[in-house]
Amino acid sequence: MTFKSRGTRLAAALLASATLISMAACGSSSAKSETKADSNAMISVNNTEPQSSLVPADTNEMGGSRIIRYLFEGLVSYDAKGKQHLEVAKSITPNADATQYTIKLNDGWKFSNGEKVTASSFANAWSYAANVKHAQKQSSRMSIIKGYDEMQSPNTPTDAKLSGLEVKDPLTLVVTLKSPDSVFPIQLAHQSFFPLPTVAFKDMKAFGKHPIGNGPYKFKSWTVNKNIIVVKNPDYKGYRKVKNGGIEYRVYSSPDAAYSDVEAGSLDLLMDVPQSEVKSFRSDSSLHAYSQPGSYYQGFIIPEWAPHFGFNKEGILRRQAISWPSTATRSSTRSFRTPSPSPPISLLREYLSTRRTSKVPPIFVTMRLRLVSFGSRPMPSRHTTKNSAWPIPPTAAISRGWMRFAIS
Repeated sequence: MTFKSRGTRLAAALLASATLISMAACGSSSAKSETKADSNAMISVNNTEPQSSLVPADTNEMGGSRIIRYLFEGLVSYDAKGKQHLEVAKSITPNADATQYTIKLNDGWKFSNGEKVTASSFANAWSYAANVKHAQKQSSRMSIIKGYDEMQSPNTPTDAKLSGLEVKDPLTLVVTLKSPDSVFPIQLAHQSFFPLPTVAFKDMKAFGKHPIGNGPYKFKSWTVNKNIIVVKNPDYKGYRKVKNGGIEYRVYSSPDAAYSDVEAGSLDLLMDVPQSEVKSFRSDSSLHAYSQPGSYYQGFIIPEWAPHFGFNKEGILRRQAISWPSTATRSSTRSFRTPSPSPPISLLREYLSTRRTSKVPPIFVTMRLRLVSFGSRPMPSRHTTKNSAWPIPPTAAISRGWMRFAIS
């Protein structure tokens, strides 16, 4: 990979989200003169090794999600300013009470293997994700669709379909929800609602190691613990315009090592500035800082079967005690993100103490993006934002998503 100038670097600073998010690097140019980005250049960016195969509904961590976001395209998308764009969808029309949506698709979309993207591409993918037999990590995203609850039975056939999905014709999908939901079209931008080609259902595990999508890039290779390479998809028809030849997602186990590579010019973009460099990177003459405020939310999801947390008077009071400080909001003008007030920790300690002695199943902690605090987190890159060589500018990092882990 060659560039006309290696004299400047860019430190792109953003508040990165925990689920379903993608960052943007920039075309090669110097600090004093602007040059047109090389449309065939490969952009390198740090990443972590994906913890799951690259199946949209089975990935809930950033190492895989940021790649999936560029390999697939859904019915709708959002730009850096939060404006919705119709992608595969031509129209999304609700009925009178928003319990049913008729989705018309644009003709001409196809997967990178040449297969047409049809209404069945979405219906089959959503049904597969909802089926308890497939244990997809993002399965609960489908819970708003009629028929989801029935598909949580252990006796559900592996090829069962959501009863709330009806393929009227190749370009028409009718979705019936369990209850009215006026913001359903907004949720359709999430990666769990991406379409899948028919080949995926023959061997989903193998497909996840060599995914075939309909996004701005197509999969090229995956070398475990080294890198994942995607290249420009010439057949992509969506809003995001690719201005480079591809992206190398390079695996790093240490953010400090990635930071050193950015300084040396061997890495184009770093998602996070190491803690050791937060105070000094802005004064580094080889780096240019770019900052953008974002939003962040942290919350607890405690199952109803947890001792003292049932939906009785005691459990409701405990939930209210934990939830109250979590809903507080405050803003900050600092250069680094500011956390919201911490919830009372005594209840968690009591729960953990009980769990150790009674073998109670763990609390599942979920982090969901929502407005709680403002701030920015720095990320270095060796290019300026002018003449961007990535399809979406850094501000597109603001998104919604979930990550889940157990307290044991």
